[in-house]
Amino acid sequence: MPNEWNITAQSATWITEICTARPDLPFSHATVEETVKRSAKRHDLVLFDRNNKKVLTGEVKRPENPDGRNPMSNALLEDAFLKASRSGIPYFFTWNINRCVLFDGLKNAPLIERDLEHFYVLQPPIKKSDELRDGRREAELKKFLIRFLERFAAISVGREALPTVPLDEKFLLVWEAALEQPVAQTLGTLYQQCSIDREFTVKLNTWMREKLGLILSDDPEIRADNLETAAKFSCYVLANRIIFYKALRRNPRFKRLRVFRISDDITTGTGLKTLLDNYFNHAREITHDYETIFVGDFGDTLPFLSDVAADSWRDLYRQTDAFDFTQLGYEIIGQIFERLLSPEERHRFGQHYTRSEIVDLINTFCIRDADAVVYDPACDGGTFLVRAYARKKELAGGTLGHQELLSQLLGSDISAYPAHLTTINLATRDLIDAANYPFVLRADFFDLKQGEIAFNLPLAQQGNLLEAREFPLVDAVVGNPPYIRQEKIGEYYGSNYKTRLLQIANNVSPDSKFTARSDIHCFFFPHAYTFLNEGGRIGFLVSSSWLDTNYGFRLQKFLLDHFRIVALVESSGEPWFTGARVTTVAVILQREDDAKKRSDSTVRFVWAMHNIVGLIQYAGDEPSRRTAFEALRNAIETMIGSESFEMSALSGQSVEVKQGTLEGWRVRLVRQGDLEQLGHTNIAPPDEEDSDEGNGEVTVADLTSISPAEYIGSKWGLFLRAPNIFFELLKIGGSRFIQLNQLADVKFGLKSGCDAFFFPRDVTEEALAEHPEPQDFRTLYGLARADTNRLRLIEAGDGTRHVIEAEYLEPEVHSLMEIHSIAIDPTQLRRQVLLVDKPKEKLTGKRVLEYIEWGEAEGFHLRSTCASRELWFDVVAPRKPGLIVPKLQQYRHIVLHNSQGLRCSSALLDVIPVNSNETELLGAILNSTIVVLMKHFYARLHGREGSLQLDVYACKILPVPDPRYASDGVKSRLISAFEQMKMRQTGALIDVDGSGSELSGELALTDRQELDDATLELLGVTDADERTQLRSALYDQITRLYREIRRGERSMQRHRNNSVRRTRPTAKTLAGEIWDNLDAPPAWKTPADFLSHDEPCECIDLPPGKVKVVQQTLFRRAGVQAGATFLETGDLARAHYLKAHASAQLWGIVKVPIRPDACDPAIVMWREHMQAQNALFEAEAAARTVDAALQKRIVAELWKLRRTGGQE
Repeated sequence: MPNEWNITAQSATWITEICTARPDLPFSHATVEETVKRSAKRHDLVLFDRNNKKVLTGEVKRPENPDGRNPMSNALLEDAFLKASRSGIPYFFTWNINRCVLFDGLKNAPLIERDLEHFYVLQPPIKKSDELRDGRREAELKKFLIRFLERFAAISVGREALPTVPLDEKFLLVWEAALEQPVAQTLGTLYQQCSIDREFTVKLNTWMREKLGLILSDDPEIRADNLETAAKFSCYVLANRIIFYKALRRNPRFKRLRVFRISDDITTGTGLKTLLDNYFNHAREITHDYETIFVGDFGDTLPFLSDVAADSWRDLYRQTDAFDFTQLGYEIIGQIFERLLSPEERHRFGQHYTRSEIVDLINTFCIRDADAVVYDPACDGGTFLVRAYARKKELAGGTLGHQELLSQLLGSDISAYPAHLTTINLATRDLIDAANYPFVLRADFFDLKQGEIAFNLPLAQQGNLLEAREFPLVDAVVGNPPYIRQEKIGEYYGSNYKTRLLQIANNVSPDSKFTARSDIHCFFFPHAYTFLNEGGRIGFLVSSSWLDTNYGFRLQKFLLDHFRIVALVESSGEPWFTGARVTTVAVILQREDDAKKRSDSTVRFVWAMHNIVGLIQYAGDEPSRRTAFEALRNAIETMIGSESFEMSALSGQSVEVKQGTLEGWRVRLVRQGDLEQLGHTNIAPPDEEDSDEGNGEVTVADLTSISPAEYIGSKWGLFLRAPNIFFELLKIGGSRFIQLNQLADVKFGLKSGCDAFFFPRDVTEEALAEHPEPQDFRTLYGLARADTNRLRLIEAGDGTRHVIEAEYLEPEVHSLMEIHSIAIDPTQLRRQVLLVDKPKEKLTGKRVLEYIEWGEAEGFHLRSTCASRELWFDVVAPRKPGLIVPKLQQYRHIVLHNSQGLRCSSALLDVIPVNSNETELLGAILNSTIVVLMKHFYARLHGREGSLQLDVYACKILPVPDPRYASDGVKSRLISAFEQMKMRQTGALIDVDGSGSELSGELALTDRQELDDATLELLGVTDADERTQLRSALYDQITRLYREIRRGERSMQRHRNNSVRRTRPTAKTLAGEIWDNLDAPPAWKTPADFLSHDEPCECIDLPPGKVKVVQQTLFRRAGVQAGATFLETGDLARAHYLKAHASAQLWGIVKVPIRPDACDPAIVMWREHMQAQNALFEAEAAARTVDAALQKRIVAELWKLRRTGGQE
């Protein structure tokens, strides 16, 4: 390990090399161990100018040593200053490798009065100097030395001055530096405890998962990162508790608070915890408040695990004690806490935050006067309430005091730390106020009700008495509800939580019919509604997904029925919340109970075309900030739009859309009644579009006819994101655009209920090639090579191979992976579909019957879709030629011409034209780039990498050019281009990895350009030059759109593995970690292990699959039916013994007792053993998640690992 002399000597060598190579620098060289005048001490390092004069000296310390923990410690600072002043050196520095601080060496003053400049050297910081052996760290040091010398050159020659650092910033530097060592020591102890204490590891993993959204991964890199975040987080919480305690002593009402000290006799973590708990309990007793600050959870115990950290916490206390809070002005204390709790500082310690600019915009829309009562139901770090405090204070103009402001700001959060942070953030707005009680609860928003007792506040001058207060009606509910997808709600909060959310939402608004597929933010809106005054406002920052999805249509209905939708605001790409990997939208609402007023109001869809920081210009003070945001709000709210165009509602009526622009902002305006009209249709979107249900038949019932008066939903996202060319085309086409469902029946492909059974691969030719010897082929498959025209060898989804008559198989279009052209070549299709429409009694002697019975043994017939059929295996439906549209796609747009009426899987959509004579014409139109653009804003993003999912409902309402307007000449052009495209392979629309404005990919091909030109003529653009200009604009937009998607995809691919493993785990990953952490792998036992060792047995070969016990009859002895095989046992006890093996998937050679009496006792003991194993697995699963469904999946995965001995 390098010692201090090695590090300093190497640094001096590098400095000398830099000075030699850089004659522009006024320095010549550096030396080490120079003698200090009038002292036996030595300078660690001295820098000389070109005249060989000493201009800088400094102390270099290792970060793991006590004197290197903090480069701003008083002892180190004093030592470095004395050395500099005795030698007459004008500047000095202190450097602990991670941080370096430059000081004026001629000025003798305490730290808080010194001018200084701080440098971050290594990020992330090292914990031990041995890490410097890493070449990357060495390179970082060299870069820092160059940067430092360049900066010091400007200071030493008088070109620039050493900066005067504000006191609050100086405090933060000291605080950060002092906190590095406690974090490192806590991290080291976490590693150690996790390696030796399994109970602790489970508790830590549970806390990290629930509070930080992290897991203890088996991957060393991920484990290191996540443990470090846990250490930072817990130490940060403790540190700001300590600082808040010290700040409270500034308030005269709390003068009885004891002085905070950590004496030298505190040498253990336990001793430190006892001392600090006493201080914090004492603070609660004196203040009768601040429980959300001083009471924590499991995470608050982590900083006390390390005994060696006690010294580091003492250092932090002493370093920050230089800033005497009882002597500092209130304004300075407020500034210190503002920086200490700033979003940027929290982010440094592993937390996420909402950008203050979007918070101010939301608050400006929602908080209209100084007396407004504001509530944040998921307050996190308190950003919304802190910014609301600042806004209300500005609006009040000095008429509202601190406690009056606090009493009008209400917050709650389900977790302890956000409530803690929000309370501190609000309390420190003014610590001198006699009454200083933030109204912040640690509570689940959905447990709170307006009008019920919620707050208990200390009564001034009345000892320990508390005043109970009800939760009032409020004027504004603002915030950033958590980003939790519907399938994760149970995992986070328990299996019954979603049921409760549905009850709350549907009690508020039964007509909205909220669905269990809703993400959690959807439920915040109806519950927030119950807290609002008439005319009250909501401003939430939520995931944008609800704008365009089926579950979001229910939220649309609720908003339309209860609010004036003031504005929806989204950014072109700027993340407004640092931890979210989703696009977010700001939703601004005003409660309005009058239906006519709602209908007549205007909805403003606001698109920020650049980062919001660059779009709003203001000075740094609150008045100018408020003025800037109010000016933006007023401009948005008063905009009337300079352009207009029409869209067709699903009912056939036209809806006017207006558009206007501000600098950097695009605003589209739609009358709320018209927006509602867009969602009225007699086609209801299926609730479970992604499920494997239904048989794919096209019937009137399949269209789910409902009342035309009912609101179903529409795609609101397109008003935000669609480019101008989208609306320009709609305007040009007008009534020549039509919803696709008016031209064709749109349905899912075949929903089999079990793709593994119904869509096998035909592997006949593959097997023939593998086994050229006829006898080998017959031996393996029981099939003669000569019979392969009549009988085919298929492979089911589980890899098993079966022989089936060719008459029951047809080629099936399974996915785009095997499709290369618009025209389908059946010989290239790898999958077959099983088509059997006869009952089993009419299949006697057929090989397909054996396959059906195998499926029944596997339990496929019990699946809900299969069981609902008269014949569970009958998926036969009439063949209808038409078109096939992919549900999922990314850079390739292709609509298949299904001239032979081939069946397709549910991953694809069947589009059957109402007029079969126009199939090719409609196919040509649907392959056009105009439809590509339309589809992009009607489909929804699938995942986070730009793939589009076009579900049935979106496909039905998709606006497409109406072929019935095509003249004979246009029809001829369209079909001719379509035929040319069918003769070639279809590739990506553009070269997504390319650059420049040149056309690429499909867009560069003449047949596609001809197709698009003819489609524009169909839309009524008769002028050829105008069509060329429109195509150019369209191609430019598609190119920019797809390349932007590609950039996002590449970014996600770089981080995908780490991101996935850092976030919520799957049942499989959790089971794997449980298995690896078990004290010993569970023994794999069979019922035979519970037989006496001398029990006589026979061996029976039990085939895979389920078995049925067969009673003895006059004609057959007792036994089991295993698929097509009957195994005689001679006794029911022996038959049940075999069935127990089959139920546990213990297939193969089974030792069966000759004596029937030996069977039942062995089975009983074996089942007790299995129950004990299952109880262990259930306990381990329950320790890792509260989600009952996830627990079951974890247990199932653990049983898989048990069967395979831990091998995946």
